[in-house]
Amino acid sequence: MKTKFVTLFIFACLYLNGQTVNVTSIGTIGVSCSEYVNNMSKTWNINISGNRKLVLDYQVRIEHSYDKVFVYSINDSGTAILQATLTGSQNGSIQSLYPNGKMKVVFTSDASVNCSNNPTYSGFTVNIKKMTALSFNYDDNGNRTDRNIVLESSPSLRSSSTDSWDDEEIVFQEKVDIMIDDVKQKADIRIFPNPVEGRFAVSISNVSAEISAKIYLYDMNGQQIDMKSACPDGKTEFDLSGKAAGVYFLNIQLGDKISTWKIIKK
Repeated sequence: MKTKFVTLFIFACLYLNGQTVNVTSIGTIGVSCSEYVNNMSKTWNINISGNRKLVLDYQVRIEHSYDKVFVYSINDSGTAILQATLTGSQNGSIQSLYPNGKMKVVFTSDASVNCSNNPTYSGFTVNIKKMTALSFNYDDNGNRTDRNIVLESSPSLRSSSTDSWDDEEIVFQEKVDIMIDDVKQKADIRIFPNPVEGRFAVSISNVSAEISAKIYLYDMNGQQIDMKSACPDGKTEFDLSGKAAGVYFLNIQLGDKISTWKIIKK
């Protein structure tokens, strides 16, 4: 009887290891506590029709450093570009890099999962939403002041995010909500100039000094080419001089909040 039990247990582990799920509609994916087992490896290949960007809202409650959720965008040639590695206790959202409805989420666990005895490790959920519309606001002089992004989630639930442009400085600006000790703070992120010829700067303001701020720079193939710790209320500079013209990506991590930005190198 014991031999039979061991055989069944090994079979279950092998089944979960390397499991792949194809996702073709908006909705929620993830791993619950009952599914959260040792040596797990599960992949969700997301392919939503409509050629739209996707937004993934995530809630992660897994063992810090040992168990991880990897989030990728998929470019038009099928290459996976790593956007974020999530672990521990994190909430936030990630927008895909390409308007093709394709992303990938991978979850891995180590050999010492303890979900049933530790309610802190309850697994994770990812809510997949599709960007469906844009609307623009203008000032009295006809200058565009902000862009509202409408998102479609399941079922027919909508939310919106806002970004704005300052055309005079060629600045991309966004305000990001961050929770510190249950108090919401609105961080102000500015990137200038963009497009760039060489050097550009990232300015992060209105953030408490206790917030960990890191900025990762990736090339067009998803290879990390630079990483810097950002000082709140200061500028962090990067240099693309000598790099090939094209699209580069910034991942800005403020505490548990990750946002992705596209940089154009002329």
